Amino acid sequence: MATVICLEGEKGTGKSSFPLTIPGKLAIIDLEFGADRATKRLGGDVKVESEGEWTVIRHKKYTIFRIEPNIEKMFLVKGDLVSGQMEKWQMISNKFIDLIRDSEHSTISFDTHKECWIINHRAELQRMQQEAINAQRGIPGFDKYTVEQLIKAAGDSFRKNLMPWEYSTPNSQMNAMIDMAKATSFDKNLCMVNHVRDIYVTTIQNGQSIAVPSGQKELDGWKQCVDRTDWELYTTVTPPVIDNVTKLVTTTTKFHAQIRKSPVGANIVGMTIDAPSWDALEKLAKVFGGNGDSIDS
Repeated sequence: MATVICLEGEKGTGKSSFPLTIPGKLAIIDLEFGADRATKRLGGDVKVESEGEWTVIRHKKYTIFRIEPNIEKMFLVKGDLVSGQMEKWQMISNKFIDLIRDSEHSTISFDTHKECWIINHRAELQRMQQEAINAQRGIPGFDKYTVEQLIKAAGDSFRKNLMPWEYSTPNSQMNAMIDMAKATSFDKNLCMVNHVRDIYVTTIQNGQSIAVPSGQKELDGWKQCVDRTDWELYTTVTPPVIDNVTKLVTTTTKFHAQIRKSPVGANIVGMTIDAPSWDALEKLAKVFGGNGDSIDS
């Protein structure tokens, strides 16, 4: 049975490395060019290919799929008009469906899942903006109008942001990806890699109300990610210790993951795993699951 894992943590804490510990071959949809640091630790030969607008990096343990940036569009500024996101979302959706159906990869990792979510809801905003512009076709001389003039003519129907209820379609699409991965006919593990951000609290300083970091962190990305996941892991790192006198490293870098959600019960929630891996979760699930449950119970 497929397992959905939400990984969250600050940069350099091993989030992207965890999916590589899962048995079988891993497909990484690399949306922030962050997979290299994790995959290079494995070594081995890689083959780089181009598949349309995708750059594909093949290794015996993993395949990285990366959308190459369109340099022209990166510097094309048209005020509040969103461009290129519908095309990106279609590419990601099609690639995900291809990976769900293939027999080569047993796990799919979004790195990062937040970037996937941003592209998704920005694509919806782009669609709505295009509808507002196209609705101006009845204006005499429509073809001679500039984009800026058409946006102005559209008035309030041209959206700069989605309203809260307009996120329903993007949310449904994100949920559909998880449902597809967990469907018995496909049975793919899914890893959703996320950064974290500061939680701010309001305080009074010099008679003024200001927001300051609370010292706590929260997931920076699609909020339903945690609700839909089987496992939630919060990754941290202990840096190496260097002796002040000898300048030698006395302890090496150590990676950790705190279990914040578990499919085998609350008795292991709050536990911290050193050198987190799929095997470590598997062992915990069998010990604390009650009936020899596996990681994906």
